[in-house]
Amino acid sequence: MYLRLPISKLASAAGVAIFVCATAAAQDYRDLQARGLELLKAGNYDEAISIYSGILGKMPDNAVVRTNLAAAYYYRAYRCVMQSNLVGAVENGREAFKLDSAAPLIRTNYSVCCNNLAMEYASGGKTAEAMSLFREALAATPDNSRVRTNMVGVLINAAARAVRAGNNADAIKLMEEAVAIDPSNYTAYKLMGDAYYNLDNSQMAVKCLEKARRISSGEVEAAAVTNRIATVEREAVVQQNFQTAQRSHFAVKYEGEQREDLAWKAIEMLENSYREVGQALDCWPEGSVTVIIYTADQFKSAIAGSEWIAGRYDGKVRVSVRDLSGAGPELRHTLSHEYAHAVLFSKFGAQLPLWINEGIAESVSRDEAYKAKNREYAAEYVITDRVAPWDSDGHFASTNPAVVMFAYDRAAWFADYMFDRYGRSTTLKFAGNLASGKTIQVTCREMFNMTPAELIENWKAVLRQRYPPKPKEDKNRRPGGPGTQPRGLH
Repeated sequence: MYLRLPISKLASAAGVAIFVCATAAAQDYRDLQARGLELLKAGNYDEAISIYSGILGKMPDNAVVRTNLAAAYYYRAYRCVMQSNLVGAVENGREAFKLDSAAPLIRTNYSVCCNNLAMEYASGGKTAEAMSLFREALAATPDNSRVRTNMVGVLINAAARAVRAGNNADAIKLMEEAVAIDPSNYTAYKLMGDAYYNLDNSQMAVKCLEKARRISSGEVEAAAVTNRIATVEREAVVQQNFQTAQRSHFAVKYEGEQREDLAWKAIEMLENSYREVGQALDCWPEGSVTVIIYTADQFKSAIAGSEWIAGRYDGKVRVSVRDLSGAGPELRHTLSHEYAHAVLFSKFGAQLPLWINEGIAESVSRDEAYKAKNREYAAEYVITDRVAPWDSDGHFASTNPAVVMFAYDRAAWFADYMFDRYGRSTTLKFAGNLASGKTIQVTCREMFNMTPAELIENWKAVLRQRYPPKPKEDKNRRPGGPGTQPRGLH
């Protein structure tokens, strides 16, 4: 929004005013000022600015000339706004403000121009440039609550991106600035607590989360923070004697000398996952990912969940290792799956629906030998399945392991189909649309010009063609074989 008054009314606006100087030092100056006023009224702001700037250079203390020059810049700023030239609007508004900072209309409109360009920069990820403009806006209108609200929103979004990228220290700095502007912002304190938690500073994490709980508005917010505090405190107790093995991309935490070899084997596996999963998802998170290796009992104490869960990603990769001497295929798969969640979080944030999150993570972490071995059984189950992958989020939380297992398989098989049929770029765009809040119906229509039901039917048609039905040897047999565990509950 840009506040504007016609030139004929400016003199009574208690803001930008245009005057004719009656006592110029010489006739030439009077003639130039008169010419400048004619140009200004005619909308020829460029020439008016040129004339008034020349006069002001000779008569720097002339208040009338200064005011009229400010008016010329003010109106040229307005013209830039009408032309969607936000940069030009700020530049001209800035000059008007320098010349006549006492004029309310100039202050207000300069602040509006700075705010608008700041939001434009922020939408393009230019946080530093946006914050500089917000500060200019506040210098013009110190009590502008809208600018302060926008500043905090931009800082929170930038901090969330920094956390996703693993740049937690940067996120903390951004949130410190946010709470300095708005000391009662729940989201800022919660995000700062998460960043400290990711840096293994449980004391500061709890302090920030406690602050968020005190200023929370409602039971839902308070419960979310209370649960987070409980997780941090549980983990601190379990990990008080843990050590860390560090490489550039991963920091693996473990307990005891007997697990040191396992930690380094895990890092080797993770480095392979870094390359393979990164290539599959076209994303390599910045910073170091924390990986925690627990015994089964430690995992149960640190993670509130079912006993058959082998791993989880919640900002850190957590895995349960039952066999301390082993670092075999199961651990390799679990680490790869959970790291895939870390990559997806870095790429899409926390809004990616559970079913596609698990499906992609499982698809890119399963080796080709496993997929080849089970494709035929997968086809049989998919063809007869009546539940769409996007309708199965509740299945992941089932207390029935078989239901959870099939939820993982269903989601993974669909992700396999998407990668095979449409390729990496389209599949990731599909996931990105869902993460942005678009429904499955809108996503299917916009990307494929079909309904979700038609997408499922196309998937099944491909499977029917590749794997024609044949007599079943064992009706109870499940893909993956008996005893396969669901891994990587997100």
